[in-house]
Amino acid sequence: MAGSITTAGRWRGNAESTLQEFLRSHRLGASSPCNVFLAKALKLLFGIADFEFPGLPAQFLGANEIAHYVAAHPEQWTLLGPASSQIALERAQTYANLNTPVIAVYTSAPHGHVAVVLPGSLQYSGQWNLHTPNSASVFLNRPHKSYVGLTLSNAFQASDLSRVKIYSRNSAS
Repeated sequence: MAGSITTAGRWRGNAESTLQEFLRSHRLGASSPCNVFLAKALKLLFGIADFEFPGLPAQFLGANEIAHYVAAHPEQWTLLGPASSQIALERAQTYANLNTPVIAVYTSAPHGHVAVVLPGSLQYSGQWNLHTPNSASVFLNRPHKSYVGLTLSNAFQASDLSRVKIYSRNSAS
């Protein structure tokens, strides 16, 4: 057990430092969307290219399209539950700590939102009144709100909680 805690701690540090460096080196601005960050983060951390258009470099699914993609591909992505479920949030953090890709998706017009769950520990969110996992997110038109290593409650409003869905990537895909 102690070895797995050490490994999870190292993985958390590696994931966070990798994404911090990515944010610094890509100089994200007001027009930097969350879907591009998520797609590039998953490719960088896990080698997953699910949200890239095949054969079109630097072309990515939008946030709403990512949400529809994961829902339509249960052979690749498993729904852990809504972000309003403490059990789903606990599973999300556990899987992220085991080096499994975990994302949170929200659909809305004209743009939804997506975030990546990172290794770490659950922290209480007074906004959500739940213990929430560690995460990273980028915000379109609000680059000052972009972050790595804060709770998932920083990515989504409490009023949208039941519509935020959390998915983990299946290892066999």
